[in-house]
This record gives sequence, C-alpha cells and structure tokens, in this order.
Amino acid sequence: MLFAGLFVAVVLSGIGHYSLKKNHPEPYSFFLQYFFVYLGLSGLMGFFGHVFLSDQVALSIGWPAGSPFQFEVGISNLALSVLGFLSLKIKGSFILAALIANWIFGWGAAVGHLRQMYLFHNFASGNSGAVFYFDLLIPLVMWLLYWKAKPQKRN
Repeated sequence: MLFAGLFVAVVLSGIGHYSLKKNHPEPYSFFLQYFFVYLGLSGLMGFFGHVFLSDQVALSIGWPAGSPFQFEVGISNLALSVLGFLSLKIKGSFILAALIANWIFGWGAAVGHLRQMYLFHNFASGNSGAVFYFDLLIPLVMWLLYWKAKPQKRN
C-alpha cells in the first residue's frame, strides 16, 4: 500500500505544481514532476526495503528470509532512483533512457511475478498483490505521459 500512497502523492503534487503556476506549464512539466517524484522516491523505497529490510520483504514476496536476490534488486532500485532524480536536472534524451530502464525493470519484474504465481503457485501479497500491478501500470503510465507531452525538442 506504500506504493499506492506514493502514487497518489505524486499525482497530487503534479496537479499542485500545475495549478500553482500563473502561466500554466506545458504538460511536459507535469510529466517531469511525476517522473522525478515517482521514479526517484519509489526507487529509494525499493532500495531501502530490499537492502535494509530484506528478510521482511523476502517473506512478503513468498521467499525465505536471507534470499540472496534482495541486494541485487535493491541496487537496481537505487539505480532507477538516481536516474529519476537526474532526469529532472538533465532532461532531454536522458529522460527517455531512464524511462526505458524503468520499463524493462518493471515489466521484467511483472513477468517474474507471473512466473512465480502460475508456475510455482506463489500468491504471497508482495508477489501477486499491488506490487505486481504497479510493475505493469506505472511504466505504462509513464510512457503515456511521455508520449502525450511531446515536447518540441528532447535533445
């Protein structure tokens, strides 16, 4: 549910950012706000959980405590977080590269969840619950926002 709360906070911050400007920013600004907040902060949350709360996260996914994959997933989340934060500053093609990395990670994780659910009957809440849907939907929403924004120049 933490990711759902973050998603709502992201949408509200984007709407607030948009509505507080006297000269409404182009939709690209809303996308950047969304991208920065969601990818940056969710990546940090994923990093913290998988690295510092690894046993709890492993159990919620349906894996035994001490599962060795946790550190690698945490570092991948940290990399996505850094890409999200840097995208706000660097912009241009860097955003597209970060978007591609997020899509590959999210949809790859969703495929992993599906494999666990239907090949190994692992329907633990951290594997088949909201995390699974966020792995699918967030990259899709980000692609739609990126496509919708269509800035004239992306560098």
